[in-house]
Amino acid sequence: MDRILIHESIAVAYSLVKSKIVHNSASDHEPVVLTLGKLENQGPFPFRYNSIWDNKEDFGKQIKDSWKKSVTGSPQYVWETKLKNLRMHLKNWARENDIWDEVRKIE
Repeated sequence: MDRILIHESIAVAYSLVKSKIVHNSASDHEPVVLTLGKLENQGPFPFRYNSIWDNKEDFGKQIKDSWKKSVTGSPQYVWETKLKNLRMHLKNWARENDIWDEVRKIE
């Protein structure tokens, strides 16, 4: 089995680590090419729901409080705006209550 081993510090230093097996019929071993690089800033990470929030007793209240805020416009606009507001509300709630630290401890 042809493999690549790299030190953790290399993986941390480069945001792009790719390997590719170069098929070669002359040998029973195949060369592996390692590419290291840095990705451009891709912007903020997308919002993702985290199941640890379910264990917080005020999580449901946060959703209700955010959702009941009045938004006017077409049904599609209201839906999109409420989802956007909810996302921002939950991110702030998680940050204010140190919930991100709890998520990191579990991972």
